[in-house]
Formats: sequence, structure tokens, C-alpha cells
Amino acid sequence: MKDRVAAAVAEALRRYRFVRSCSSSAVTVPFVALSTAAAILILAFVTRPFFGSIPAETYARFGWSGAAVMEGEWWRLFSATLLTRDAYMTISMVFWLLLAVGFYERMSGSLRALVVSFGGSVLGYAGVTFFLWLSEPLGSSFLERTARGLDVGFSAGVAACFAALVVALDYRPADGALAAVAVGGLLFHHQVADWEHVISVVVAYAMLRRVGPRFSELRPVSHPEGGSAPADPHESDSEQ
Repeated sequence: MKDRVAAAVAEALRRYRFVRSCSSSAVTVPFVALSTAAAILILAFVTRPFFGSIPAETYARFGWSGAAVMEGEWWRLFSATLLTRDAYMTISMVFWLLLAVGFYERMSGSLRALVVSFGGSVLGYAGVTFFLWLSEPLGSSFLERTARGLDVGFSAGVAACFAALVVALDYRPADGALAAVAVGGLLFHHQVADWEHVISVVVAYAMLRRVGPRFSELRPVSHPEGGSAPADPHESDSEQ
């Protein structure tokens, strides 16, 4: 089992390097990932999560609330994205952001990383809001409490970038891992954020399957940073 996991990781990295070598927009320094992480850290110091937890007033004023958005406070879809609740959430958010957004940005460029990460984050909040709006006629007290609840964080944007990476790798084990994590979180964690993750993953995966890039559709070109074209890994696949 350990050998199989190691082999799968090695294959995923091989595909990642190849897709990046074929990208004309690949970058060395992931500016979007670094600047977003810095913004989250700065706000964590300003709004105090690093010293306990975010003040209730700040949470209520800037956090996402489905009910508030439906009442016209649409800006909450954006203001909630860079906030965190406490030190643990801040550190874990920055870690996963640098991993997912950073790797995706180095492969596909800063513009794509910006669109996918921030688009995925906003889409997660907007998707749950839309679902709650559709369910209003049901008169469910549970859904009403959910709509009145609050949430903050960039995790849906991180999830969207993981989905983008999986699409690019075009590798079935990675597809399975992404589905397992998204659905598993929904089944065992039972939080609004898990619905946000599922929405952003599904939409990002479906859209990027159409616009790429994908490993199986690429052929070697000269690396954007110079040098000769890499060997075509599809040829070695066919020979095995």
C-alpha cells in the first residue's frame, strides 16, 4: 500500500511538471498566492484572531450570512473571504492556500490563479446562498438557522484550486482523492463550509475540463523559462 501511494504521488508530480513545462503562462514566484496569504495574515493581526478569536462585532458585520446577502448585503460574498476566526484557522488556511493556489499559479499563471481562487471562494458563498433562497418556501427551521449563521474564510477558493490541479493532472487516482475529500467532509463534518467546498469543486472541475489545460491533451513545447522542449511523457506511457 505504501509503495502504491508513493508511486501515485510520483506520477502526479511527473504530470504536474510536464503540464507546467507546456504552459506559456507558468511563473516562478506565485504572487497571487503569496499576496493573498499575506493579506489573510495581516487581517488576522488587525482583527485579532491571532490573539484569541475574531471580535463578534467584526464577525457579524463582515462575515458571510445567507440571510444578510439575500437582504441586499451582497458585499459579504467578498468581505468574508480573507477573514479567519482564530489562530488555528489562520495558520491552516495560509498553509493550504500556499499549497493549492501556489502550485496552481506556478503551473497556469497568476491570472488563472486569481480567477480560480477568488472566483471559487465567492462562488462557494454564492452557491449556498442560492440554495437557501430556493429552499425558503419549504419553511424549514433548520435551513432558516443556517441562513442566519455566519462564516468566513478562503477555503472554497483553495478547494477550487485543488480541483483545477486535478483537472490538469488528468489522473484518475487524483480524481478519486478529490471526490473522497469533498464528499467525506460533507458527510462527516456537516458544516456550511463543506457545502461551499463541494460547490466550488464541482463548478471548477466542470468548467476547467472544458478549457484545460489537461495532461492528456498537451504535447511538449519549449519551456517558458528557456531551454529545450521536454520529452513527451505520453510516449513513455504508450511504451509501458
